[in-house]
Amino acid sequence: MTMETTNSCPGRSGLSPEAPQGARARQPAYQLIAGQLLAAIDKGMIGPGSVLLESPIAAYFSVSRAPVRQALAMLEAAGRIARAEGRGLVVPGGRRRVFHPDEAALGPADLVRGPEAQEGRALYYRFERDLILHATQGRFRVNEFALGRSLNIGRQGARDLLMLAERNGIIERGDRNMWRVVRLDAARFDNLYELRKLLEPHAIAACAGHVDPAILDAMLARLDVAPADPDPEILDRLERDLHVDLIESTPNPEIFEGLRRTRSILVAGKHVQRALGRNPDAFTDEHRQILLALRDGDGRAAAGAMLSHLELSRLKAIERLAAYQPRLAADGVDWLRPDG
Repeated sequence: MTMETTNSCPGRSGLSPEAPQGARARQPAYQLIAGQLLAAIDKGMIGPGSVLLESPIAAYFSVSRAPVRQALAMLEAAGRIARAEGRGLVVPGGRRRVFHPDEAALGPADLVRGPEAQEGRALYYRFERDLILHATQGRFRVNEFALGRSLNIGRQGARDLLMLAERNGIIERGDRNMWRVVRLDAARFDNLYELRKLLEPHAIAACAGHVDPAILDAMLARLDVAPADPDPEILDRLERDLHVDLIESTPNPEIFEGLRRTRSILVAGKHVQRALGRNPDAFTDEHRQILLALRDGDGRAAAGAMLSHLELSRLKAIERLAAYQPRLAADGVDWLRPDG
């Protein structure tokens, strides 16, 4: 199974916002995304001055950032968008503001979220779970060939999974391109939460007055309709709203990059909780308090609420880690080996 296309992007002729339905089904994800973005620009739903960032668009389509990056490169090559100062690409003209897909009807996301994409997300969830639960026990090496064989996805499919886990801070590439699982013990949880507490409140305060209220309203609406026991995809979306998409709007891109290293603890909670047989911790009220402060333009209140939220999250994470008693003998995987 191919996790994502790695084709080089074509030039202007590759853009086709009104391709027939049958042709769309045969197009790779990056071309479908490029076509929907182009159609939204042509119709004015993505207006002049809109800054397009990879993460929110990837979240909307439930794909990795690679096909989004290719789609944006196609639009740039066609002269429809240009490099923005700092990061992202901008639709020429108008006042600069970050565009979020919830602002516009980009077209059916299911055109990109096909059965293969659904299967890929489920596969990655299981792969990520195995990495996280083993990481609580120590350091491991990943056998890339055994991973591809075990999951029946081939070498490239295994590489795609590994690169996504690397972006989430779960594994790292060491000497001779050997993939290693980064240990998640209490000391590392504390260290990573300390980094988040130093950076994230400042980043969220800097977002006050710079995030479109419609984006905040959409995030609040998702919190309002979230079930008490959300499935992993909904849980990921709620966490991504606050801790990834909003943080990416901070004027200082180095803060966003610095926080990338902490994403392993952002995804670890859901896996450890499920292994313990627990429902996800209630956090929607904490998220809501931060978002409401941002909507009021009160950066100081948002930062204070974020700091409180992170400390509560740290305490819960440490308690879960202490309570977790894994059964690796029963749940072991043949593509992981102890590292030292």
